[in-house]
Amino acid sequence: MKLVSVGSQGRDLPPDVLAASGNTPFSRFNITVGNEYRAHAMELSTYGLNVLVVVDTGWSYWVPISLFRVVDGALPAHWEFAVVENGGPVLALWGYPSLIHDPDHHDDLIEREPAAVEVFRREAGIGDSGPKG
Repeated sequence: MKLVSVGSQGRDLPPDVLAASGNTPFSRFNITVGNEYRAHAMELSTYGLNVLVVVDTGWSYWVPISLFRVVDGALPAHWEFAVVENGGPVLALWGYPSLIHDPDHHDDLIEREPAAVEVFRREAGIGDSGPKG
């Protein structure tokens, strides 16, 4: 799935998404308006739909889909889906196998655990450039 950024700050989010997400109007997402990004996964959370993209710093981040325009909605053939029933804010996930099958991977990736970053880079087809851990 290919996306083009149409916003890069909290103030660019719809008011309901901004209020529910915990971001502020001054939040910055390290994406550049007009640049193309590839969605490596999607999550449905209690405050909306988010996409996992590699931001301008080279790190992966969950970013509200509201900050993008979809230019190619094709989903990768290797993506899988799961309903998440752990009582947390994430309700469902679409993405590469470890995101779906390893219950710790999502949070480990957010925490920048080196093993999770490596798995993400390998399964998402990310090259060797960018941060490693």
